[in-house]
Amino acid sequence: MLKPIETNCIEYDAELDRLALEHDEPFNCAAMQQSGRYELNSMVFRTGLMGRESNWSVVKGDDGRWWRIVGLEIIEVS
Repeated sequence: MLKPIETNCIEYDAELDRLALEHDEPFNCAAMQQSGRYELNSMVFRTGLMGRESNWSVVKGDDGRWWRIVGLEIIEVS
């Protein structure tokens, strides 16, 4: 009974290894190596239906704290 489960685990591990290599492939080119690391400073979110959507941003301040900005309202989120 355990043999099929062990076989599945081995197959899943092999598939995870393959997917990890596939995921990393675009970042292993010379152009990406030259650009260096980046730091996330902001994100923009959109929800709702077309014409009735809501947009807001989350922005990292100079002091490292994150802020949610909706219109003129600014709320600390971290």
